[in-house]
Amino acid sequence: MGYYSKVYIAVPEKDKVLMEVLARDFSTKDFNIGKKKFVFFYSDELKWYDMFSDVKPVNEFVQADPFDEEKMEGRAMIAIGEDGFIHNEVGDWPCIFKLETRVVDADINPNL
Repeated sequence: MGYYSKVYIAVPEKDKVLMEVLARDFSTKDFNIGKKKFVFFYSDELKWYDMFSDVKPVNEFVQADPFDEEKMEGRAMIAIGEDGFIHNEVGDWPCIFKLETRVVDADINPNL
C-alpha cells in the first residue's frame, strides 16, 4: 500500500551512465532537443518520497543542474501522483514533457 507516482526525468546524454546507476528501476529512451542529445528516464509505479534512500540521490542529482529553456541545457523532472497531483518539479520541464489531462470516465447524474 502507499502513494504511487509516475516519475519522468530528462538528463543530457553526458549524465546517462550516472543516472542509470541512480535510477535503476526506470526505463530509458534517447531523444534530441534540436542537436542536443538527452535521455528520458521514466517509471509508472514508484513510491517517490524525498526521505527514501534511493530517491534522495536522484532528486539531488537532478536538482543540481535544472533544465534551462533558454540554454536548452540541464536536467528536468516531474512526478505525478496516483491522484493526479504534480510534485517534484525540477527545471523548465514543460519544454520537454507534454502533460495532458482528460476525463476518461464519468458517472453522470441523469437528474442534472
